[in-house]
Amino acid sequence: MMSSHMMDSSPCGGWAADHAVSIVEPDGEALPVADVVRTARGAARPVPASLGHAVLSGGVEEQASFASPAVRRTLRVCGAYRQVVACELVSAVRALRLRDLRPDPGLPIGRAFGLADSLLEGEFADRPLADDVKVAAGELLDRCTDLWNTDLTSTSTRGTA
Repeated sequence: MMSSHMMDSSPCGGWAADHAVSIVEPDGEALPVADVVRTARGAARPVPASLGHAVLSGGVEEQASFASPAVRRTLRVCGAYRQVVACELVSAVRALRLRDLRPDPGLPIGRAFGLADSLLEGEFADRPLADDVKVAAGELLDRCTDLWNTDLTSTSTRGTA
């Protein structure tokens, strides 16, 4: 008989998801992608923690804010989202390379691809992608953000004279 854990049919749950792809954390620990997704889901509950309150000290204090737990949850989910975006970025770059497609370097997406192409391993062999994901989650996403900010600045100043 199969356990309910093994029969889980959700796209991010079950035995296969827990044992499939790993994401390398900045501290070097490898986590299954499903753990990152669970962290993101857990931190992004439908009711924001900042809306909660509690009466403390037998009613002497009327309200205690839950802003600090909301901030902690936000930071936790941002780290998980960064890992997921890094995985998507590595997959997209590999797909474009496999199809021998290169976006126009004059466009923001083309500049981002050129940067990713220069930083990520170009090997097509079947291999662990943990090092690529680590580079993508670190330096590559930071530098893509710089590209985005530069494009926004140049676009907003272009219309003013």
